[in-house]
Amino acid sequence: MLRHRIGRVAPYAREGIAAAVEALLRPEAQRAHREAAARLAPALSSEGMAEWIWRSLAAGGPIDGRFGPIDPVA
Repeated sequence: MLRHRIGRVAPYAREGIAAAVEALLRPEAQRAHREAAARLAPALSSEGMAEWIWRSLAAGGPIDGRFGPIDPVA
């Protein structure tokens, strides 16, 4: 979420959540989050996925970096 700039992180406490909500309600924050989400949206689309999978299988690996590196689970 932070890496993609599409939200806020808040501690599990009333004050922290209230501050995060207030920050999200600012028009400039909403605009920035919407722009970031629009940039990220194509990577989340399944359009053309079947072709990508078949071509990647034939190539023996991903044909492009649309999914980027996989983050290890901590």
